Amino acid sequence: MDNGAWSKSKLMGSNIVMPKIVVAITLTVGGIMIVACSARQTDPTRDGQVKENEIQDVLQEEPVVQTSVADSSRHVARIRAYTCLIPDPAIDRASADRAETFAPIVHEIHAGLTRLSYGEDRVSVESALAEKYEVDDDGKQFAFTLRNDLKFSDGSALTTNDVKWSWERALKKSSPGGRAIRILGGIVGADGLITGRLDELTGVEIVDERKMFVHLGKARAAFPIMLTDPVAAVLNEVNVAQWPTQWTNDAADRVRNVEFEPHQLPVGAGPFMLVEFGVQNWHTTCRIVRNPHFWGESPSLDAVEFVTEPLLGDAEGDDIDFGAVHFARGEIDMRLLVGDEIAEIADGAANEPYRYSDSVGPATLAYIVFNPEVAPFDGLNFRRAIVSASDTSIFKPGDDLPVAKRIVPASLRHAGADASRLPFNPDVGREYWDDSSDSTMPPIVFYDENPGWYAYMFRQLFNQWHAELGVNVIISSSLQLSDVPRRSMLFAIHSPPYPDVHAVLSPIPTIFGVNTSPEMIELSKQLEEAAAELDAVERARKYLAAENYALDQALVLPIWSFEAPWSHIVQPWVRGFTIPRYAGSVFEKVSFDETAPKR
Repeated sequence: MDNGAWSKSKLMGSNIVMPKIVVAITLTVGGIMIVACSARQTDPTRDGQVKENEIQDVLQEEPVVQTSVADSSRHVARIRAYTCLIPDPAIDRASADRAETFAPIVHEIHAGLTRLSYGEDRVSVESALAEKYEVDDDGKQFAFTLRNDLKFSDGSALTTNDVKWSWERALKKSSPGGRAIRILGGIVGADGLITGRLDELTGVEIVDERKMFVHLGKARAAFPIMLTDPVAAVLNEVNVAQWPTQWTNDAADRVRNVEFEPHQLPVGAGPFMLVEFGVQNWHTTCRIVRNPHFWGESPSLDAVEFVTEPLLGDAEGDDIDFGAVHFARGEIDMRLLVGDEIAEIADGAANEPYRYSDSVGPATLAYIVFNPEVAPFDGLNFRRAIVSASDTSIFKPGDDLPVAKRIVPASLRHAGADASRLPFNPDVGREYWDDSSDSTMPPIVFYDENPGWYAYMFRQLFNQWHAELGVNVIISSSLQLSDVPRRSMLFAIHSPPYPDVHAVLSPIPTIFGVNTSPEMIELSKQLEEAAAELDAVERARKYLAAENYALDQALVLPIWSFEAPWSHIVQPWVRGFTIPRYAGSVFEKVSFDETAPKR
């Protein structure tokens, strides 16, 4: 059936208009890029006057801050950040939890075989460390040829052996179901490497220092796009062996004062190289400079400094935001905006010397998946009754957050694809309920170990089910993660790590682990056929068919799909600043206009 239009004609209705998006939700769910660097920003003035004495006192107490904003130069960019702790690309948390690490630094100092290219209206994949890549007719074998004379930032040679070693390390360090497994797990031998049955990634065949073959167990047309994820970055084995144990993520939680030696800093093949990193009095110092061995066009900037002063509360309860103060002095070139600042500064940007930068990020998706292997969700009519009786508009924390029309976000839907959704219609829900096999079932238990701000919305949703259908749902947090397959439904919220429909739909049939229901088996089959299709148009059609099947079978109840902005203000002399929608360097294309007035 097209568009998931069930056999009840009453389900057809009008589309929902997607309103403007707010950034507050991005902070709630954990943004991918610089959005996650700060939880708030406040006015550094009182009655229009900067509290200069208090600021100077703090600068004297925290010399690291004084150093980081000194010696203003047009060729050294400075950005306000909450932290610049350096994530290990192979660690799931470093790649996924951008609130705890300043993940964009990964894309400044590291590189993979491919990278994303951002046009005005599309995102595509292009060669990076690989000069070219080719795929065979069945989509299972990729041939990669590295650029000639590649080097890491320390001048050491980068070869195909480094690629293989880096991928093996990432898989060995991955958690079950982790990011490395999702990106690299399709390579032949990956499962044996993870379980310890194999010592190497047998699906990577080294021909020479520049050429290698990658053999996949199943065809994946999106494999080159998947390799843009930082978990596939190429590292230097000798350098990694010298990394300190507390070198990433938690360093500031365990040590108050530490400076890392140059040989302990990460070596990569990105446009910049890290030359300074330390933790002093809970603040991190971080400086990256232009990589002299970068394989691409050399960046315009000489260096980038990350200024990491916190907000300081004074005796009267007001906060001083160092980022705002230093930006006003012209000592910081870019500053993140959050909360009410976004609308206020955006409205007045036309009358100010700075420029307002609003970069759209990847979609954040939320949906409930029903387990067709567990009663009562093993009944199609029951699932359809539940979906029809669900008014997902209650999941709008504010007027600016749209509820989802479909599963696949608008930014990844091909032109002309239908974007309608099945409307809330309790009358139709009651018809399906009457046709379901069991109308006297025991209460359903919804397990939620980490109830967030949306918990009260679930209560409203479950109250709807009770009012319209008589279904009782109990919210509990006692079930262990090991019992996930026994759950009747799960709430998922995530952002696709790379711009492909496969990243959106592929988690659904495996969300309950191995699922033997006919519905999940069929959905998996359709997704595998789409993933293996090399023709772009036919591939898009197959993914649409799979999405329609999931909706028609009422396996998924879409909640929301929004693409929130990362909002910054930048000084008038800054050119080319934008936050990549997915993976990519922020500062590679940034330059300073020598003719622009400086404050």
